[in-house]
Amino acid sequence: MTNIEAKSIVDAFTRIRRSATERDLALLNERAYRGVPINNMSWLSEDKHGIFTYRGVEYAK
Repeated sequence: MTNIEAKSIVDAFTRIRRSATERDLALLNERAYRGVPINNMSWLSEDKHGIFTYRGVEYAK
């Protein structure tokens, strides 16, 4: 294997790693508000009952 072949393999892995990092960052930006990760679908699976307080007003669910 020549130096050119070895360098091209290393460059390919570098590009793959960079694209994975960019993909992860894009996913984080899509699913985050001001850098705080959120799970947009969590409210669908949770069905909680009880007495809750919202802005000083209590309500039952």
